[in-house]
Amino acid sequence: MGYVEKMKGAINDYLKEARIAQRDIAMIEKNYKPEYAKKVKGEVVERLQGHYNAAVSKIRQAQAEGERAAEAWGKLDGAQITKDAELLKFKIAPKDFDNLVERYRDNYTMSNLLYQYGEQKNKEAQEKAGGSVFAGDYNLSNIETLEAHIHHATATGNTAVDVLDRLSLEPGYMRGLDSPMAKAAYDGFMGLDD
Repeated sequence: MGYVEKMKGAINDYLKEARIAQRDIAMIEKNYKPEYAKKVKGEVVERLQGHYNAAVSKIRQAQAEGERAAEAWGKLDGAQITKDAELLKFKIAPKDFDNLVERYRDNYTMSNLLYQYGEQKNKEAQEKAGGSVFAGDYNLSNIETLEAHIHHATATGNTAVDVLDRLSLEPGYMRGLDSPMAKAAYDGFMGLDD
């Protein structure tokens, strides 16, 4: 199971407990005297806070796992250099460059070589164009980088905690178990892939 799936599991575990707490509080408010209901509701909220803390902990552990996986992926490894690296000695058409980038999306070493090639060719084109930053035909934005992988794990963890925060018993702006905004945030996160 990937780290995003672990985050989803933590959110779903918490949501299940939050729904139980919501049901329990509705029952308490209906059946208990107000002076006693306040105490019992406080116990329910305290129990749910424990589930929230556990979910945040699981999310942060999964985030750290994703960051470690990114670090492992982002190590140069000469064994990952393929024969296609020989092509980088020649002028490559931008479309062929894009095809190579897509082919080596999961190979950090080849991605790194392609990035250096594209960066150098763009720099040459910029110098030839009198320093224009718009010169250069090689799109570097779709090359997987170590920094992007680490950022993805970190941002995904932060988003997961934000979704948890939105799934609050206390309704408010963009919050609450029955809030359309909280549901949209939840659904959006559940649609993510590792």
